[in-house]
Order: sequence, then structure tokens, then C-alpha cells
Amino acid sequence: MSTTRIWILVTAAVAVIYASIHFVLPGRVDGMLLAYVVTPALWLLVGLVAFLLARRSGLVLVKRDHRLLLIALGAALLQVFLLALGGLEWGFGRSPYSTTITGIAVNAARVFTMLLGMEVVRVCLIRSAGVARLTAGLVGSSLILTLVQIQPAVYARLGSAESAFAVGGTILLPNFAENLFAGLLALLGGVPAAFVYRGTLAAAHWFPPILPDLPWASTALIGTVVPLLALHIVGGIYRADLAEGETPPDRQPDSWWSTARTALLGLLMVVVFWFMAGVFGPRPLLIASGSMQPAIDVGDIVVLVPVDPATIDVGDIIAFDHTGNGIPQVHRVIDIQPEGQEVRFVTKGDANEKVDRDTVPPEVIEGKVGLVIPKVGWLAIGARNALASLPL
Repeated sequence: MSTTRIWILVTAAVAVIYASIHFVLPGRVDGMLLAYVVTPALWLLVGLVAFLLARRSGLVLVKRDHRLLLIALGAALLQVFLLALGGLEWGFGRSPYSTTITGIAVNAARVFTMLLGMEVVRVCLIRSAGVARLTAGLVGSSLILTLVQIQPAVYARLGSAESAFAVGGTILLPNFAENLFAGLLALLGGVPAAFVYRGTLAAAHWFPPILPDLPWASTALIGTVVPLLALHIVGGIYRADLAEGETPPDRQPDSWWSTARTALLGLLMVVVFWFMAGVFGPRPLLIASGSMQPAIDVGDIVVLVPVDPATIDVGDIIAFDHTGNGIPQVHRVIDIQPEGQEVRFVTKGDANEKVDRDTVPPEVIEGKVGLVIPKVGWLAIGARNALASLPL
């Protein structure tokens, strides 16, 4: 059986498992039974399928390398240590998971069973791609396993730009970086190396009675940069193994600047998410209606800047959220009316015939439009419409 066919079959099996767990079985199977018995069993089943396909094609799923195991453990412990240091600064919160002996045992059985199945799938995917297609195999398998670790309910939190990029920063980006590093470990050391890395992170998340309560921006930074740095370091150490078995004779080890570039790349990606979610103050907002045409069109991105309500003038375009649902409305101020000790802003969309029914109090203003970037938001609109059509 060709490795391409194995890749397709395993990917299809993962998709079926995900659909079954999140769309087919809920409501038909008791929730506790689904979470603690059926889901681990299904992941173990898909892992068994991957194992049998790999064995039939001669793909190696286990490779003994004690040094790689120590590196995997060290990378995970470093990530846990940095999160704990953050907890000393921002505090700790009580774990939402059971900390009784029975609860820990049940959670351990569930988590590590799922993890075992997932890591067998990872190794099968990455090894079926082969060293010659290393980048495609790493990115493809990491993307697949990142997406299947996300609960469909998470998409319900993508209503506003701020919440969407917070989800991206806390869930998507760190998980993808973690899966990239786990994929490299899987390629070099098989199931044991990837399992040690991800199992250590899982244990640190599921079993302690308290967990670091960091701001999402700090969680995104640690969860992204550490795996990317580890990815670069391990890639340098095992360069010969990644060169299709050929050992370059005079290849010098990576310089400190090369390693620093990887860290800077990870930091840059996190900073982009920080900006998108408004960590620095200004933040982007996608325009999905035509009420401000022609000044602002559907699909434009506006950059909101923090504003003191006392400095707002007639003619300014502001974003405000009357309902508190996280989706601001962007209209122009056409009048400012005093009301007691404060003022209220009368707003209107440039394309609307009538002024807005409700005046805008200062406390619901989220910023003033400082920049308009035309048309670049159409991709996001398409993605949001596609997500909205899913039966979540």
C-alpha cells in the first residue's frame, strides 16, 4: 500500500472520529459515557487502524532514542515552568478537574488513552509523508491534529474580532506550535518521543489542584515560542537524520542568530494576535454591513484606537456596543447632547436615512476609527459565513 494512500485513509478516519464525537453521538449517547468511554475508545480505535496500516507498509512507529526523550521531557517541563512563573506574577486558580485519587485515575485513563491513539496517528501521518516532504508532512499533520483538538463550541466564541483573535492566540496558535514540535519528535523518535512531550503537558494541565491564571496574551507567548524554539534546536541536533540519511561533511551547527530568528518569528506571530485582540490599545474590526458606505464598505477593516469620550467631536466615526454581545456598531457622530453630568452621542450611518434610535453613552464606546483598510476582510467574511452554516 502506498504511503499516500495511508495518509488519505488515516486522515479520513480522523475526520470520521471527529464528526462522530461532536455531531453524530451527542444526544444519542450519555454525555459522561461519551466523554470517558466512547471518545477514548474511538481514538484508540483510529490509532489501531493507523498502527495496522503503518505495519503493513513497513513504517516504523517506535525508535529508541533516550536523548530525544530527555529533550522532549525538558521542552515540556520548560513550558510548564514558565507558566508557573507567570502564575507567581498573575496568580493561580483552582483546577476545574477532579483532584481526588479516583478522579485523577479516571482522567488519566481518558487523557492518556486519547493521547496514545492521537500520537500513533501523528507518527503514521508524518512518516507516510516521509523526510523528502518534511515541511508538508509536518504542517499538514499538525494542522489536522490541531483542528481535531478543538471543540466545535469554540467557534461560537468567534463573534467579534477581539474574541476571535483571543481564541486564536490561546488555542489555535499555541496548539499548532505544540503539534509542529510533536510532529518533529514523531518523525525522529516515533510514538514515545511525541507521547513524552505531550503527555507531560497534559499531566501538568489535568492533575495539579491549582493552575496558573495567566492573561491569554502571556499564555499565547509561552505556548508558541517554547515549542518553536525546541523545534529549531532539535532540528539542528538531528540535521543529518533529516537530510534523507545523508550526513553533510562540513555542515556547521546553527548559529545563535539562527536560533534567535526562530524565537523572533514565534514572537512576531504572537504579537500579531496581540494586536488583533487589542492588547496594545488599537485593534482591527471587520465591517460586515454597508451602513457606512461610501466611507467604509463591506469587507473593509477599520483600526479602532482608544479614545477619551470627552475628545470626541461631531464627524468622528466611533465603534460602540449597546447590547454587550461583543459585536460593535460603527457609525458617525452627528450630534453631542448633554444629559445630566455626562453627554450622549447621536450617531448615524452615512448610508442610512435616519439617525440611530438610541443615543450612545460614553461607557459603551469601544474606540474611534483611526484607519480604514479596504477590502481585505472579505476572506474573513467568507470563513465566518461558512462557520455559521455548520450545525454547531
